[in-house]
This record gives sequence, structure tokens and C-alpha cells, in this order.
Amino acid sequence: MIQMQRGFKKRLSELTSTASLQVGVRFDNPQRHAIDISCFGLDTDGKLSDDRYFIFYNQKSSPCGSLSMTDDSQYDQKFHLDLVRLPIKIQKLVFVANIDGSGKMADISNGEFTVIADNQKIASFSFTGALFSQEKAVIIGEIYMKSVWRVAAVGQGFNGGLKAVLEYFGGEASTPPPKPKQKPKSTISLIKGQSISLTKKGKSLRHIAVGIGWAKRVSKKGRKKSVDFDASCIAYGRFKKKIDVVWFGHLTSKDRSIQHAGDDTTGGGSEKDANETINVDLTKVSAKIMSIIFVVNSYSGETFQGVPSAFCNVIDTDTRREIARYDLVTDGKNYKGFIIAKVYREGENWKFQALGEPAKGKQKKVSDIERQAKQFA
Repeated sequence: MIQMQRGFKKRLSELTSTASLQVGVRFDNPQRHAIDISCFGLDTDGKLSDDRYFIFYNQKSSPCGSLSMTDDSQYDQKFHLDLVRLPIKIQKLVFVANIDGSGKMADISNGEFTVIADNQKIASFSFTGALFSQEKAVIIGEIYMKSVWRVAAVGQGFNGGLKAVLEYFGGEASTPPPKPKQKPKSTISLIKGQSISLTKKGKSLRHIAVGIGWAKRVSKKGRKKSVDFDASCIAYGRFKKKIDVVWFGHLTSKDRSIQHAGDDTTGGGSEKDANETINVDLTKVSAKIMSIIFVVNSYSGETFQGVPSAFCNVIDTDTRREIARYDLVTDGKNYKGFIIAKVYREGENWKFQALGEPAKGKQKKVSDIERQAKQFA
């Protein structure tokens, strides 16, 4: 059995040959909060377009029987999945736990998300309440289609509870009612060198995600080719002293304020969604850290030439709203790495700056880019 860490992703075919699975979720809950566990069946746009595939305490089975939930002595809730019978429009299964009442996810002692095949545990994600603060709902794990079925350990919280999750996934009125939808606010499009404040109306943002995305390379013959780029960040203190590095081999910073969501080796995504994401809890960043530099380098040795779109965006993870986006200008040159952006302190506030500076050299690892990144700290 594979022990998953937060941000872990794996092809299911590397773990089992069957498409009939079970997912068990359990909690050690010393304060005896009422915890509800549910499964969202999402479409290709990541939305709950058919609420019959929202499996929860009041709807325990999908109409085709491909998804169902049962009580189990070993788990607080157990789900049965038949990926072959699942309608093709359902591309992602998201498993969510939420606390009903005044509690928060930080109150739990331990939790476990386990994938089972042929009565054998094949993967497990164990976590504690220390990962969370005021969150009332948590996306624990996912099983999703991206050319093949995959499993991911997530551990992403929502302060607004289940209603906030439903709103994020576009839940309809026949599901438990979501919060009234607000008029979308426009994303700020940044240019190279531009900065924005992460303080809005006198209030600082608390939790952000910096995403870096790229599409597959297009050859001169029009063929698409995967490229394996890696997003990382380097934390610097006063006098540009390096304090910490977060990358796919070291997913969490020493102060636990920075969390890499995991390595994406699929080689390119859409122009909308980031391939790799780094989450930052601005309330927990060590006082020693003055700036965080975000970089991308080519693990596969490929260049950015021929990559039609590459970008960096910032999301307020408490509201799931994209705040800013920076489209990377590669100039068609054979760059293998970029110093993309930085988050930095200005007095008591935080700011974000688009950098977009090409890095020289082979840029296979984050260590190859550190010296050049330092000058922007």
C-alpha cells in the first residue's frame, strides 16, 4: 500500500488493474463534532452539472449505480465506485468532509482517506487537524480522469463549509442550498514588473495559491508534445538570505506556511487551469521570511520555445476567486527556466509582483536557478 502525502498524485493503473474501487474515510474526533462526508461527481469543467451525482447522507446512490455510499464498521463512511459504469461526462470524483455546527476541521485529531481494490488497501492519505485552522469543510482526496484515471491526496479547506464547496462546484437548487452567487469580480491582468497589493479594503488576504500553468508544446508540424516543467519557490529573509526551498521533493516549508500541491508530469494542461500550485498561508509565514520567489524550470530539459501559453495566477483560496494573472512572454527563445513572480512584505502588508525573467543555464532543478533568483529577493 502506498502512503500518500498532501499533494500526491498517481495513476490508478500503477496501483490496481480493477475499475471497481472503494473509498473509506474516517476521523478521530475527540470533540464529537458532527462530520458529514460526501462525494461530488464533476464534469469536464469541474462543475456539479448533474446533482444526481452528488452522493451524501440524503442521496446515497447515483441513478446508474456507479456511485454509492454505505455505513461501515471501519470507516465513518465508505463509497463504492464503478469507474466503467460511470457516465463519460463525470470526469472527477471529489471526496469532501464538513463539520455541521460550530466546530472546525482543526479540532480533529487524525483523519484517513483510503482507496481499496479487491479487498486490499492500495493507497492511504493520513492527516491531522494541524493542517487546518478555521476551515469547516475539506476536500480530502480525488479520483479523476486525465487521459487515465488517477488518485490525488488534496487536503484543501473551505472556511464557509459545505455551502462554500457547493457554490464552488456550481451546485443546483435541488442540492443543499449554496450561498447566493455574487457577481464575479474581474481578474487583474498584470504586465512584467507590475505589483499589486494583497490587502483589499483594509483587510489582508489570508490564504493564497500561486499557480503556474503551461500548454503542450506544438511542433512545426502541428503535433503536441508533453513537457515536464516544475514549479518551486524560494523563501528569503533579510539581506537576501535563503531560508527555505519548496519543490516537488520537499512539499512543505519548515514553518508549514507554504505547501506545494504536488508534481504534475502530464506535460501540459489548459490555458485556464494551473498545472502546479503552491499554497501560502500568509498568516503563518515566519517573521524571518521577507519574500518568496516563484520559479519554473525544465525537468525534462525542454525549452519554452513552441509552448503556446504559459502563465502565473494568484487565487484567494478562501473565496476561490482569481485575483491576478500574468501571461508569461517567452519571446520564442530557448529558455529552460523563468523567475516568474514574488510575494513579498511591504511593512505589515503583502504584495505580489510579476517578474517573468528568463533564467540561464540548464535549469533542470530548482538549485540551478537559486543564484539568479536571489537578486529579485
